[in-house]
Order: sequence, then C-alpha cells, then structure tokens
Amino acid sequence: MASSKTTFARISNDAVQAKTGRSWTQWFKILDRLDVKTNGHRHAAMSLYHTYKLNPWWSQAVTIRYEWERGLRTMKNQREKMPQHALFKVTTKKIKMAVSKKSRM
Repeated sequence: MASSKTTFARISNDAVQAKTGRSWTQWFKILDRLDVKTNGHRHAAMSLYHTYKLNPWWSQAVTIRYEWERGLRTMKNQREKMPQHALFKVTTKKIKMAVSKKSRM
C-alpha cells in the first residue's frame, strides 16, 4: 500500500486494534460482508458507527482505508466528486462572475 494515497494508510494495525478493538483484517472482513462496492461509503461508515459503535472519525477512517485497499477510492474519483459539493458550486459560480466582471472592464 502506498502511504501517499491517504493519511489512513499510515495507521498501523496495532493502533487500529488499540483504538477500535479490531485489526485491519477484521475490519476488512466486516466491510466485505457489508458489500461497500454496492451499498456505498455512507452505508458502510454508518454501519460501523451504529452496529460496531465506532466513533464518527474511526468509522470514516476504517471505511476510507478499506476503499483505498480494495481499489474503490482513487484520487481521480475523489476529484470528480468534489465539484458536486455545494461549497464548490458556490465558489465556482463566484469565480465565474468575478472573471466575467473583469473581462468587461
């Protein structure tokens, strides 16, 4: 696993075991059963939170690490998803308006 992919790649097995009570291998088996590819990230993270009582940060950390390891998350698909967020739409709109005003001057 390339550590440049995500910060979660740097979390050791000992650390995840100490904080969550399970190893990466155990979490990956659980997430395999949850069928993350079909059911999605949100379903997986919420299941870890509600069923396995992980706090929100660890629910996300475990799910994201799993997605990287299984090839479900890449830099490319993260960039494709980011502009869909409302924050980015507003920013893009404001930038376009500012550019348009400058070009008229």
